[in-house]
Amino acid sequence: MSEKEKRAQKMRGVNMRAAFLHIVGDFLGSILVIVTGLALWLKPEIEGLKYLDPALSMALVIIIMWSAVPLAYQSAYILLQTVPSTVDPTKLQNEILQVNGVKFVHDLHIWQLTDSKLIASCHIICDGSQNLMKTSSQVKSIFHNYGIHATTVQPEFVDAPDASPEESDTCRLICETEACSTKLCCTDGRRRKTASSPSLASLP
Repeated sequence: MSEKEKRAQKMRGVNMRAAFLHIVGDFLGSILVIVTGLALWLKPEIEGLKYLDPALSMALVIIIMWSAVPLAYQSAYILLQTVPSTVDPTKLQNEILQVNGVKFVHDLHIWQLTDSKLIASCHIICDGSQNLMKTSSQVKSIFHNYGIHATTVQPEFVDAPDASPEESDTCRLICETEACSTKLCCTDGRRRKTASSPSLASLP
C-alpha cells in the first residue's frame, strides 16, 4: 500500500463512523435487554440475576465509550483546524525546498477543514528568473502527494540569485498602513518593507 493510500485510509468519514457506532450501540442494547429479560423470566429464583442488567449495561457503556472517545478526539481536531496527524510539516517543507527555483519557504500553514479535506498555504521565495507557473505546479504536486488538494502558494522574489539566507528568508510583502501591517501572516519581524511581490496578473 502506497503512502497516499495509507493517508486516505486513515481519513475515513467521521459521520459514517458515528452512524455505525450509533447503530451498533442500539443493536447491542436491544440484545442485552432480551438476554436480561429471558434470564429473569426463565430463572427468577436465582438471586444474583438482579445484578445482570446493571452489569451488562455498564459493559455496554464501556464498549461505546471505548469506540466513541477516539471519534470525539478526531472531531475536536477538525473543529480546532489542527495540523492533520497524517502530515509532517517539516518533511513537507523540506520537499518543497527541493523544487528547482525555490530558495526558501515560510509561513507554511496546514489545517483540516473536514475529515477528508485538507487545506494549506505557504510563501515560497524563489529566483525571479524561474518559470513561476512551473514552480508553483511542482509545489502543488507535493501537496497533492500528501492528500492536500486545496492550496494557496504565494510567490515572492529575491533581488539577486545569490541572496543570503537572512535576506531571502524575509517576507517581502508590504503594507500601505500600519493597521494592514499587523494583520499580515508575516508579523514575526521578518517582513520586509522595501520590496513587494508582483501580482500574478503582472507576470508574463
